Amino acid sequence: MKKILLSLFAFAGSVSATFAQDSLTASNMNPNLGEAFVSVTCDTTGVVPGSGGAAMVWDYTGLVSTGLDTGLAVMCAATPNCSMFPGTTIAIKSVTGTTVNYAIANSTKYAQNGYYYTASQYATFTDPLDQLHYPMHYLDSFADTYAGTITYTGVVPITAHENGIANVKYDGYGTLKLPGGVIYPNAVRVRSSQLFTDSASVFGIDTVASFVLSTYTWYTPGYHSPLFTILKSDQVGGGIHTKTVTYSKVAVLGVASINGLSSSLTLYPNPAYNELNIRFTLAKSEAIHITLTDLLGREVATIANDIQQSNVDIKYNTAQLPRGIYIVRLQTGSETVTHKVELL
Repeated sequence: MKKILLSLFAFAGSVSATFAQDSLTASNMNPNLGEAFVSVTCDTTGVVPGSGGAAMVWDYTGLVSTGLDTGLAVMCAATPNCSMFPGTTIAIKSVTGTTVNYAIANSTKYAQNGYYYTASQYATFTDPLDQLHYPMHYLDSFADTYAGTITYTGVVPITAHENGIANVKYDGYGTLKLPGGVIYPNAVRVRSSQLFTDSASVFGIDTVASFVLSTYTWYTPGYHSPLFTILKSDQVGGGIHTKTVTYSKVAVLGVASINGLSSSLTLYPNPAYNELNIRFTLAKSEAIHITLTDLLGREVATIANDIQQSNVDIKYNTAQLPRGIYIVRLQTGSETVTHKVELL
């Protein structure tokens, strides 16, 4: 049976001779409400994880994009199916699609708690899958058992039960190079090896299949989503083999944005009273959409719709909005940037 439960989600500087061995902690890794993460899917041909170790250089500048999606971190209660995923503390909601990934993020771990695609396809965990433990230092490792159910209610209804064990290790650190000249000099690699079993009944016939899932994920402390992921699934003694490759297109830690949006954005005053000024410069003129959402992920206002100019200076009247904390979201065809603003 094709493995999908774990395949979802499925969040600049010069290189010197000394590399920092950064630790992964809840404060520098867990997503914050309102953050957006642009994920680019890639052609998998020839893409391999390479070696782990100290002071590595991982060069993936030649990745070929095949698709793009944006995930927005929202409260579980902001999604219509939150009650199906007890224990969830944060949800990553697709902006361009229908998928919502549910997670448990606290001071000791980040764990996958399931996903919802449509009413006819979703997955829930009875024992969530721990993806990170905090704190994690170079060469730290842990093992975690997990169990879940994938439900299909289409033409051929299927309920697939899955259980397994994941062995996770912080196995390398160094420099990660991605397309567009983006370089992360303090990247951390986490390797996860999972052995799991799927069991299901199809047309009344019980089927059982085992898989080995190998996941290599690169992070950088301070950015709250994977920078780059290679995921490979192989059926034990069978012919099902899949691979997915994704990377983040959001700039972090002083790396210049691809089109300059993040580096040039200014919001003032913040806190704002009756007027919010939004100012930024694009390296090239392209359509940009600006919205305001609350902390539940609900859009409360459209500030600008598909404006096309390089230098933008907007004065937006906020007097009609309830006082509180909001998220300003700016999106072009190649980048999404979010910023918190408080209205007093």
